Amino acid sequence: MAMRKQATNRVTGRAVGRPLLAFAVAACAVLALSVPSVACEGLPQTATKAELSAALEVRPDGSFVALETSGDRVKGEAGKYYASRVSGGAVKDLGEGRVGQKLSENYDGCSYSEELLFVDCNALEGLMLDGQSIDSKIGGMSANSIAEIQYPKGPIRFGKGYTVERVAAVASKHKIRFTRNLYDHYETMAKKMRYNPYQGCRIFYPDSPGAQR
Repeated sequence: MAMRKQATNRVTGRAVGRPLLAFAVAACAVLALSVPSVACEGLPQTATKAELSAALEVRPDGSFVALETSGDRVKGEAGKYYASRVSGGAVKDLGEGRVGQKLSENYDGCSYSEELLFVDCNALEGLMLDGQSIDSKIGGMSANSIAEIQYPKGPIRFGKGYTVERVAAVASKHKIRFTRNLYDHYETMAKKMRYNPYQGCRIFYPDSPGAQR
């Protein structure tokens, strides 16, 4: 299977396989990887040219799915290309003008990553936190989950009065990777995949400054 070993995550611009991103709130389920196997036998994502050229469509709840090609055709399958799949879960209202969302990417069936997006719609700021590695029980599979960094498993929580600054301080203390620049990955993303990190503000807080972004 001729896949790129150093594929770049199209959402973060980071190397696939390293702890990356994802975003959601405590209601998000843990990645289900419970079936043990001797080794990961990845089933690469494939898509047609039409699917790959389609514009990003954001659903009313803020969720979306986007495909992007590596540029390599699939051997023996006319019109098919290898692709990475990036998705966003439904945006969650965290109260007090704050929203959360989970981002995830599956590149080749053996790499799965999540990141947690936290946005303060009134303060016009936010951050994206990387999920942490989990044992998939499958040899050769790289996976991380945002459930590992969130309460009760981890230190990250979004209670009353929790600001971006406070969450960033907790993440720094516990060595959880994050970025406060919600657009720092745009240079590595195809234009059609550039989702709006403030989309949730438009849904839950339409009168907030974030809804104007």
